[in-house]
Amino acid sequence: MRYAWDLQNQYLADAGLTHGLKGFLARALLHYIRIWDLRTVPGVDHFIANSHFVAERIWKHYKREAAVIHPPCGGQPLHPPAPKTGLLPLRLAPRALQES
Repeated sequence: MRYAWDLQNQYLADAGLTHGLKGFLARALLHYIRIWDLRTVPGVDHFIANSHFVAERIWKHYKREAAVIHPPCGGQPLHPPAPKTGLLPLRLAPRALQES
């Protein structure tokens, strides 16, 4: 949901959707996604965030408290199993590669 709420204009600009019919449709779609998202909030019993920054965003958009549960760090390193052979198609979003 981050794409519908935070930095919408920047995401649309990065995707080249600031003008024209595609831009209009993208903004309209995000508007309806936000409306749907707000309608579903009362059905959520508890919000959990992995940082205080995310908890603040939850409060900003939903006006709900979020318990902060930090990801584990230290201790034994996690070693994923060896990958099986095959192809895993991925798309990297430019925003995901930048620190906030």
